[in-house]
Order: sequence, then structure tokens, then C-alpha cells
Amino acid sequence: MPYVNIQRRDGEVINLHYRRAGDSDRPPVVLLHGWASGLEMWEPQFEALVAAGHQVIAYDQRGCGGSSQQWHGHELASQADDLDALLRALELDQVALVGYSLGASIVASLAARHGVERVRRAVLIGTTTPQLSEDAPLGELRTRLDADLLQAIAWCQQRAFGEYRERLGPQGWAYLDAIARRCMPRALRERARHWCEAELHRALGHLTRPTLLIHGEADELAPLVGCAEASIEKLPDARLEVVARAPHALTVTHPRRVNRVLLDFLSG
Repeated sequence: MPYVNIQRRDGEVINLHYRRAGDSDRPPVVLLHGWASGLEMWEPQFEALVAAGHQVIAYDQRGCGGSSQQWHGHELASQADDLDALLRALELDQVALVGYSLGASIVASLAARHGVERVRRAVLIGTTTPQLSEDAPLGELRTRLDADLLQAIAWCQQRAFGEYRERLGPQGWAYLDAIARRCMPRALRERARHWCEAELHRALGHLTRPTLLIHGEADELAPLVGCAEASIEKLPDARLEVVARAPHALTVTHPRRVNRVLLDFLSG
């Protein structure tokens, strides 16, 4: 498995596991996964992007998948610094950043902390920006995590699929569970805590590149009005594509629709 080795200023070394495929002469597309997840969540999009001729990179964030199981550094700032270091280590420029859920928050944080010189376009799918209100469904996550980690993950996954949860089947749920279990328990708790506390109204203003928001109309975890519609008001150059009846996990439940909109935007 390929890794990027990041030497932090404090001496900490982070190993980020990544997957890379496609035409290396094309501008890169970098995929950022969600909370209790890993690069595997992007399978429906990864294959479609490569087939369309794009260069695609997906990576496991720290504490997830094959990347370093770090005890610290799960706040958005460190996650954004990791992303910046990955782009520099792989010498990626004119990048299209595609972030899902928590990954979308990392994209916004990167823009605020490191600017967008390396960024060509951005896509926020199922975004939880600009801020999760206390009464938002994801606001319950911290309390549930303190009680029972596995039950909290199951609760979040069920809400993410909404009315499509029954269609996933036992094998699908087992696959999602296996991905989540590859994440470090402390990382999941800390990622959720910082995620739920994040205030990204100002950060979104730094994301000055053309930005596409793709959001499910029936998102139970990050409601359309409070998240995507509130975010687009803060973005300098953005448009919103709402997928009818789609839940939070729309990359899985509506891959053809998501892929079509994503490919159209990236080719523009």
C-alpha cells in the first residue's frame, strides 16, 4: 500500500495511506471521506472518475483505515494540515477537492488555513458546514458516543441511509461495519467532538474557487436548509444540486446521479 510520510513541526510522523489511479497528465481529483469511514467509501465514484479519464487520489484520514492511528490531532485544523501536506508531498496542483460530510468540513478548513493556490475546484457532498446546531441530528452523536461507540456508529449509519436503509442488506451493512471498525475508537470520538463543535462560517468565505454542493433532499443527519443552503450563502462562487429523496449517504444510494453531476462539474 502506498503511503505519504508527513513530518510535523512537533516531530510527529504521520503515515497517510492513499490510492491513486488514472491519467497522471490530468488535473488530480482528491477524495475526502466521512466520519467513521475510509477511502473505500468512494468506490462508486473512484471507478467512474478513472473511467472518465481523471487522475484520482483517495486517502485514509489519520486514525482511519490504513493511516496512522494517532492519539492526538483529530481536530479539523490538523486534518486540514494533513491534507495540505499530502498535496505537497504528492506534488499535486490544480486539484479538485471532493469532500463528503466531515470531509467537506476539512476542505473548508484547508481553504481558511492554507489558501486555495493548489485548488482548481471544490465539491462538498452532504456537507455539514457551516455549523451543526445543537438540535441537529448529528448533535446527538457526541452523547451517543459517550454511552456506546458501536451503537453510536450503527445509529449514525442508519440515519445516513434514511428510507434506503432496508435496501442495503446484511452484506452491505457488514461491509460498512468493517470499514468503521478499521478506525481507531479514540479517533472516532475526537473526530465527532471537533466536528460537532466546528464553526465554519468564515472558513467558507476562503473557498473562492468554483464550488459545487451536492445534497440529498431527505438528508436526516445534515438537513438541507441548515447545512447546504446555509453554506451556499457564505461561498463566493457556488451552486447547489439537490438530489430528490436522497439521504445523507447519497454517494452510495444514488451513485449514478452523483457521478453524473460530479463529472459534469469537473469537466467544466
